[in-house]
Amino acid sequence: MLNRFRQHIARLGIHADRQTPLLLAVSGGLDSTVMAHLFHRAGISCAIVHVHYGLRGEESLEDMHFVQALARELNFSFHGSDAAAFMGSVPKAEIQQTARAWRYRVFGELCTEYGYRYMATAHHRDDQEEHFWMYRQRGNMLSALSGMPEQRPLNREQGDIMLIRPLLFLDREALRAYALAEGIRWREDRSNAEPGYLRNRLRLQQIPALKTKNPEAYTRFTEHLAEQRPVFTAFNTGLKGLDKRFVISGKDMITRLDREAILNEPLGKLWLKQYLAGFGFHADLAARIMASGNKNGLCFRGKTDWELHSHAAGWFMVKQTPQPLSAAFPSPMETAVLWCGKTISVRLITAAEARFLPRNKNTMHFDVKSLEWPLVVRSVQAGDRMSKPSGGHVKVSDLFTNMKIPAFQRPLMPLLYSGGELLGIPGLMRSGAHLMTEQSEQVLVVQYLG
Repeated sequence: MLNRFRQHIARLGIHADRQTPLLLAVSGGLDSTVMAHLFHRAGISCAIVHVHYGLRGEESLEDMHFVQALARELNFSFHGSDAAAFMGSVPKAEIQQTARAWRYRVFGELCTEYGYRYMATAHHRDDQEEHFWMYRQRGNMLSALSGMPEQRPLNREQGDIMLIRPLLFLDREALRAYALAEGIRWREDRSNAEPGYLRNRLRLQQIPALKTKNPEAYTRFTEHLAEQRPVFTAFNTGLKGLDKRFVISGKDMITRLDREAILNEPLGKLWLKQYLAGFGFHADLAARIMASGNKNGLCFRGKTDWELHSHAAGWFMVKQTPQPLSAAFPSPMETAVLWCGKTISVRLITAAEARFLPRNKNTMHFDVKSLEWPLVVRSVQAGDRMSKPSGGHVKVSDLFTNMKIPAFQRPLMPLLYSGGELLGIPGLMRSGAHLMTEQSEQVLVVQYLG
């Protein structure tokens, strides 16, 4: 097996003689533990990441300790992520999707921070079969037929970091036999035997029943599926190329889609099914969205915290937040915060320098002398009011209405406060507070970029 593994990872670009920064996702179970040992025995130096979800109490802690010990044994670096407090408040129906979102966020952050160019997961041939039946039940046949690729970009924002699945050529029984023969210990996750999850029902009940009913037919089917998978994968890749036409703008929490272009494209419905699957939308829901056509004011909710809103300007994917958003600038020193995929920055300059800078909805100037620190950026709240440059005050809710800001976009708008005073809404409008005067010496520049 080790020689086959070396050959397989070489095709993915991993070689012992040219060390590539590589991060392994290890839960402590059979699959990922064997994967870590195979990389070690192949002479590939790696780092390990383990996410502690805390869903099984003491057993989860023991999993984390096991993986830490494994990293020491193999002389691999270890990264841990503790999601237990967060996961404790997640509804059971959303646990798997939320856990996946958490770990992939952690994967991306670690790869960026430490320069890992490859991120490896331990999916194997049985997972590939389960993937087919799972997506078939969801109505997404193209994803089912395409299967999980051996490698792909980790995410849309990190296209140069590759997610690899180096065990897809092996099945679960081969991994188990290798572990027993080599004396490799692993942890058993009792939740894998719970029938409440679709993947578990497929693994424990439905797929075994299909194999038992007609094992030869099932084997021929899976072999044929594997032979045809490259064809569907190539088509799926071509379909994703339509992203450039259909995704007008996309950030962390809101993405605008070109509704007209999608509706008028013969492959639009198929593209939308594929695209929305990444946000937890069932294929049937994507079909309903297509059937709604140009109707405005509609909202479609998937199984995650994403919603699709139909608006005159197009379709908008919006991420719902259970808590109001907030950030802060502790001092006038040059710094920046991220807000819904955009950047709000502050810096201190002289009044003379400020005269040469533009003043618009994205670049605001304030006389720094009377500002109270820290400055706070937060979501809109009931009762928010802003002084107008022309005099008087206006309710923020009325301002949003007058400026035709869609209701789904309002919770994502940043309100910049100094003490109890609203300075402005970066990207939309500044207030009439703390204006520059002839006596101003220093000016705070607030910029909204993205």
